[in-house]
Amino acid sequence: MLNKKACVAALLATSFAASPAFAACTKNKIFLGLDIQAVFLNLDNNLERWTMDGSTSFIRNNLAGLSVFGGYRWDQAAFEIGITGMTKVTYTGTAKSGTTTILNANLDQKNYNAYVDALLFYPINSNLELKGLIGLGVLTTKFDGNITITDSGYISTTDGTSTESSAGLRLGAGAQYNFNDHWGSSLMYKYQWGNDYFSSMQAIALAVAYYF
Repeated sequence: MLNKKACVAALLATSFAASPAFAACTKNKIFLGLDIQAVFLNLDNNLERWTMDGSTSFIRNNLAGLSVFGGYRWDQAAFEIGITGMTKVTYTGTAKSGTTTILNANLDQKNYNAYVDALLFYPINSNLELKGLIGLGVLTTKFDGNITITDSGYISTTDGTSTESSAGLRLGAGAQYNFNDHWGSSLMYKYQWGNDYFSSMQAIALAVAYYF
């Protein structure tokens, strides 16, 4: 009887030892997600050729961002497309560049970024992965109000919208934790070449995605 119990115990122990640990599988699936970002835009010299209330450092370049994205993941690679909107900023005051002075200037700054990325994953364990990206993004900056910013960075009294859009290379690195077969979260640093108003964009992004 004792030998029989010992055999059963040994069999159970062997079964548990042979059973693999639970591994979240987000591979070969379509995914959709959201992220929140802390964004830093590096000012180009063009935006330092005019002042607002006597200041040349009034342009806001530390912004919050929100992205919507989707894509498809294979084994250790994926592609992703998305768009990021950033905080709208309003400037009011006396604008001046060269001999032009505009009282009661009012100007809205809007930034958004559309991108396509290729992603690579390197597993650390059954749930945690390192994550890298290379891609292409189009950063668009709009100034809209009762003054216009020229391509060279000066201002005029014409009402309207001044827009700059440029495509730039994107690079990034971080980590992703997969909670189960459907939910994953990542933290990444991203860098992108910018446009004629902001020469580059850096972001720290915290994302959550659902894998179908």
